[in-house]
Amino acid sequence: MAFIRKLLPLGSQFHKRSFSSSSLSSSSVFPKLLEKEEDDEITKIQKKFDAAKLSFHNIPEALKKMRKMNPEGIYVNKNLRLDNIQVYGFDYDYTLAHYSSNLQTLIYDLAKEHIVNELKYPESCLEFKYDPTFPIGGLYYDKIKGCLLKLDFFGSIEPDGCFFGRRKLSRMEIAEIYGTRHIGRDQARGLVGLMDFFCFSEACLIADIVQHFVDAKLQFDASYIYQDVNRAIQHVHLSGLVHRGILSDPQRYLVKNDSMDSRDSWRDLFDVVIAQANKPQFYTSEHPFRFYDAEKDRLAFSKVDEFLPNQIYYHGCLKSFLQITKWHGPEVDQNHEQCGGAVGDFFVENLVVKRVDHGLLEHPGGV
Repeated sequence: MAFIRKLLPLGSQFHKRSFSSSSLSSSSVFPKLLEKEEDDEITKIQKKFDAAKLSFHNIPEALKKMRKMNPEGIYVNKNLRLDNIQVYGFDYDYTLAHYSSNLQTLIYDLAKEHIVNELKYPESCLEFKYDPTFPIGGLYYDKIKGCLLKLDFFGSIEPDGCFFGRRKLSRMEIAEIYGTRHIGRDQARGLVGLMDFFCFSEACLIADIVQHFVDAKLQFDASYIYQDVNRAIQHVHLSGLVHRGILSDPQRYLVKNDSMDSRDSWRDLFDVVIAQANKPQFYTSEHPFRFYDAEKDRLAFSKVDEFLPNQIYYHGCLKSFLQITKWHGPEVDQNHEQCGGAVGDFFVENLVVKRVDHGLLEHPGGV
């Protein structure tokens, strides 16, 4: 993670209730009325949404192509007084560092090898190839039924957004499996989100394995496939296999932004650099910080009671971080690829802190 002190101011729900009833007693009529009212309300909202979408489709093509906003700009979904912010924190993956599509292939191949070599999946799985055209962001996997789903704002399955393996299911097939396109609360409990960029390879590998078992007419439990693939994905990250692969050929996996200022050392850009913060334990643990001795390539044994410029620190925790820096929650902002939640008064990620002496430099696609 990285933190940087600011010196220049910068100007699905799945919500359909389901009530079970075996009779028409007075105790069951009222819930049914509530359910009907809720269904009617969802239908009204859906109609308004469809009308708005239709009106957009009717906009002339020339008008659609007009640039509506600065693609290199920084936008927020909540008002924030940046003149009150003294420190900025930046996550590393997909924030400071952007990756090429080759990274997904690397993760996919490493995870594929793990499930065959360690989890004893059929060796024919080694023939799988990552398909960059298949997965998209914001997918869900149904651990009960084995389907990959794309849900709309209302928690309904998109017409073209349900796959069993690599085969897209028709609306009739969706209705046969789920009864309705809308995912109810009970069904939602079986879903797991595949939300961030690292999940592309996971979603593709899950679909390929399901398809392989279907083609081979092998019985399988959809939840086991998710558990095994997820375990393999976690392993290739935590074991360092992915990082070693990236370091072996940085030009292949990292996207360079030539528009940014060059420095003799990237550490000059930050006030504090922390590696292996071990989130989410970073927020709740009391792990001490360790100083990384770059010359000896090892962690020092001396106590860390200050953060020195141009140095790297390992591990640590939020409590110690605040005590050492004297930075306080309301003055700190954290930029990262996907907000998960606040701990204390501010966000922290695998830190690397960026100094904004000359303002924020936009990276294509975000900061």
